[in-house]
Amino acid sequence: MPPSPVAARHYTEVSVCQPGVAVAALDNGILEPGRRPASHADGRYHLMIDGELWNAAELARRHHNELSIAQPTSQAEIALRLIVTHGPQIAREFNGLFAMVLCDARQQSITLINDRYGFRPIFYRAGKHGVAFATELKGIRAADEATLKLDEVGLFELFLHGHHLYGTTWIEGYERLAPASVLTFSPGRTTHAHYWTYAYREDAPTLDQPTYFVTALSCWIGLLSDACVVMLELECS
Repeated sequence: MPPSPVAARHYTEVSVCQPGVAVAALDNGILEPGRRPASHADGRYHLMIDGELWNAAELARRHHNELSIAQPTSQAEIALRLIVTHGPQIAREFNGLFAMVLCDARQQSITLINDRYGFRPIFYRAGKHGVAFATELKGIRAADEATLKLDEVGLFELFLHGHHLYGTTWIEGYERLAPASVLTFSPGRTTHAHYWTYAYREDAPTLDQPTYFVTALSCWIGLLSDACVVMLELECS
């Protein structure tokens, strides 16, 4: 059944199309990080972000002299300008839950970057004709004409743990980007690096205290309330 006109208004498609590269996303207008995609002034770089940078304002203040503009209009624009200036390893300063795609029109390359815990998933499949990526497996499957094959190890992980370990999935050849990754696909070359590695500290402050959970719960309730207000306004408009 086709979606109703009211439901259809909730989604806006945003895209980047360059020779050899195409990226698209559906924006539902709820808790989104502002205008997307972000593009560099010379047209070489384009960045799409799924998720949020919680410290975007802090990053803008910290790197005020490097951003070249007085007031960046979106989180994607802040991230793009910092990556162009410092390289993808600047993601170590990013605090949030995000999946980013950086397109380099000159090099005809794409770089996938995710948050340090991999909370926002990016799945990808590299083949002889290029690479397909999406935030859901079905997004890759829609662009893949090959016969689907089950990955026995990935399927076993899913049944045993309820989630996948490392980069495997239940579909052979479909991989999930590891946390804190910078994965670049360019003609004839693929590079993979990590900008952060998890390390457990015995001397770290204890967080399992009532005040911590009360604060976290209050923040979550506030975000849920804001999302409900946005949805009600859209329904009434």
